[in-house]
Amino acid sequence: HVHRILGTRSPSEIPIVSDRLSFLPFSLPFSLPFSLPSSIFAGNRDEYLHRPTSRAHFWPAPHEFILAGTDLQYQKSGTWLGITTSGKFSTLTNFREQLAPDLESRGYLVRDFLESDAEVGPREYLEGLEKRKDRFGGFSLLCVDLARDHRNEEGRMWYYSNRQNTTVTSLNAGTVHGLSNSVLEAPWPKVQSGCEMMRSIIAETSDEEQLIEKLFTMLGSYAPFTDTTSIQTVTKEIESAIRVTCVGLILNKPYATRTSTVVLVDHEGTVTFLERNWFDSTLKELDEEERRTGEVGWRFKIGEEPRSAERIVRQK
Repeated sequence: HVHRILGTRSPSEIPIVSDRLSFLPFSLPFSLPFSLPSSIFAGNRDEYLHRPTSRAHFWPAPHEFILAGTDLQYQKSGTWLGITTSGKFSTLTNFREQLAPDLESRGYLVRDFLESDAEVGPREYLEGLEKRKDRFGGFSLLCVDLARDHRNEEGRMWYYSNRQNTTVTSLNAGTVHGLSNSVLEAPWPKVQSGCEMMRSIIAETSDEEQLIEKLFTMLGSYAPFTDTTSIQTVTKEIESAIRVTCVGLILNKPYATRTSTVVLVDHEGTVTFLERNWFDSTLKELDEEERRTGEVGWRFKIGEEPRSAERIVRQK
């Protein structure tokens, strides 16, 4: 039983683009080779290049069981995608809309689920969130419990959006779903094409290393904007762009896909977490070799102590 997720993140400051992830096709097929991981997640983070961020790392005590990047824009740092050593995984997408000044950061939604007590599962967390949904701008949130018995998929993956009267929903196995900066039932073009790419990757791949590279290749898929001088054109074409190339039209700041992340979980509960940046600290765009060389990777087994996690140095 396999989960598939892909995503992109976009900014929250203005209504023309959206915050957090914006591309999340995922599926739970039943018949894959045992050589492939049982759960696979992949995503892009789109953001202003100057926005302060830390790369994926294990957080300091008392939350040393969380592996995630950190958005440093706010005092109480949130995140867009993360996983815990107990098997909780979460990520979110946001909506294009003007934000009221007194709303809480949506990055706290992922953080709070990852920090929640062990007895708080995806459904319980999202049902509690539903009661305070108006404290946040528009979002779609995915929460997963990877520690549940893999022979019983019911209750592992749950979805909720605080827009369009959406309710807390369990996502079933055996279907390819898609999520963008809208509700689950209204996918953007990038999600539709991404789902097709995902089906092809599943059908054509039987080796984990090949899978990793195919996922990163997919996350790098893009088409140049037809008119980079028009904010209306760029905003519309972002709906189809899996990777957003650097543009400076949004608040006159450079904005692009900054980070690609792949997370694999095998049949024994071993997690492989890989992150590649598209730009260095000077905002220079990196080539493929530089992205691979600068890859950040971690491996750990669900249920074990965080200190047992190992840094991954894969063959470049």
